Amino acid sequence: MVAGAAIPEQVFDAMSGTDRFERTAILVLGMHRSGTSAVTRVLSLLGATLPERLMPKAEGNPVGYFEPMEIVSIHERLLASADTEWSDWGAFPQDWYRSGSRDAFLAELTEAVIRNYGDDGLFLVKDPRLLRFVPLWRDLLTGLRVRPAAVLPFRNPIEVALSLKRRDGFPQEHGFLLWLRHVLDAEFHSRDLVRAFVSYDRLLDQKRMATYGLIESLPFDWPRKTSAAFDEIAKFLDGKLRRNTASRDDLSLLAGIPEPVRATFRAYEALERDPYDRAAMSALDAVRAEFDRTTGVMADTFKALRRQFEADQSEAIAMRSEVATYEKRVEARAKELLEEASALKQQRAEVAALHTELQHRLADIDNLHGTLHAMQVEAARQNEAIRAVADERYGSLHAEIGGLNDATHALKVEAAQHQNENRAASSTLERSIGGLQEEVLRLRGAAVYADYRRAQARRHRWWSRKKPDPARAALCALILRSGLFDPDWYRARYLAAAGPDLDPIDHYIDYGRAQRLSPGPNFDAQWYAEANPDVASSGHDVLLHYLQHGREEGRPPLRR
Repeated sequence: MVAGAAIPEQVFDAMSGTDRFERTAILVLGMHRSGTSAVTRVLSLLGATLPERLMPKAEGNPVGYFEPMEIVSIHERLLASADTEWSDWGAFPQDWYRSGSRDAFLAELTEAVIRNYGDDGLFLVKDPRLLRFVPLWRDLLTGLRVRPAAVLPFRNPIEVALSLKRRDGFPQEHGFLLWLRHVLDAEFHSRDLVRAFVSYDRLLDQKRMATYGLIESLPFDWPRKTSAAFDEIAKFLDGKLRRNTASRDDLSLLAGIPEPVRATFRAYEALERDPYDRAAMSALDAVRAEFDRTTGVMADTFKALRRQFEADQSEAIAMRSEVATYEKRVEARAKELLEEASALKQQRAEVAALHTELQHRLADIDNLHGTLHAMQVEAARQNEAIRAVADERYGSLHAEIGGLNDATHALKVEAAQHQNENRAASSTLERSIGGLQEEVLRLRGAAVYADYRRAQARRHRWWSRKKPDPARAALCALILRSGLFDPDWYRARYLAAAGPDLDPIDHYIDYGRAQRLSPGPNFDAQWYAEANPDVASSGHDVLLHYLQHGREEGRPPLRR
């Protein structure tokens, strides 16, 4: 969520309603093939609890679905009871909520939630089928005194349609309609919840900043908001998670993309910056109204045609299977007969070849006996000649080695003298350079701290009402005066997408230290932690350790 985003009053009530809610459930409301599994894994690495029994991994999702197996099965039966399914782009039948099925499935899902999550204070519920009946889940969680929150992952609809075509054989047009139905319903039913939007592209390309955005938009007590968790998330997202790619320009320029799809994607991009952007929600209201009007006319006809197509397809598949089975049997028998005939012919040829080869080898053995005798006589003669030459050469070499040993000893003595002289000169030079470097850092730190003090003075003079925090001020002074914190370098490296009002030193103190971001080019925080495992295991701030202890102990701030 961007700074200054307008949050509706009812969302503030949901965030602060501790008297009504005892726990929090994050509903992952994303369309199939939109990065919902990746987002769910990121949230679980931050400490949100996954269900007890997960769906197994599959070829279509090798990293895992992170979906509750039992609850997914209930969802499938729920959709069937409403005479629909996940791939239906028509609106979910509202009369189902007034039927007896609604209460039965509500009770069954409530028991499944208790079994899968127990009394966990912050847990995740992820299944794209859930988008078809979000109101039922909101009633369920409210009955359990669980605060519902929402994360809405989204992805370029071209990529989603391609993925559905590859996995399920859906035409591209069908994929676009499914995408529209799911993302429109997800956004509409989460408007009064604490929610966050995250695009699949941004999650993979800006891993840390996207994770920060989720944490800021979902202001809960995350159990694992640590540097180690951020490292695990980055490693997980570095995997090969993307199989279908399409650019934003493709969505704008390619023919055949319905305008409602483009408009909905643009609105979702705006909601990623501000989850309660009024203009974006108004645009989605217009798309949803037209989409519901159109699908209300076509949905029943399409459903009947689809069922007839599925029946015809099943019959055709069965017939093709029978024909293929018969053809395989005939082909297998013919292959067996050919292989038997070929084997007999091969055996006869092998016997004839072996007989011929045996005769040739007997003749070769006779020739080898004569050659071997001649070689033995020649070898004896050459051995005698070699022994005479070796005795003569040994005496000469012995005298040469004695002279070389004396010369080598003299060179070693001279080299040791030069080495001692060079070592003393190097030590003196290193001390001089180290002193100059420390003086430069001290002067630079004094200048940076003076700039910071002047900026703070201007800020407190005109608009700040906060009382100064002595401990924070002392920490800030220590870091800035050290000369190791370079504000311009830090902003260019980590805050390129942030606004100019975000002070680099404030970001470093509040977030950067915990994530082991380097304060400047003269101190590598990640390397310092790896090179000093005693500091890393203690949980100390690596920069403060260096300033207070490491520098005096002679620990280097950078890889040398």
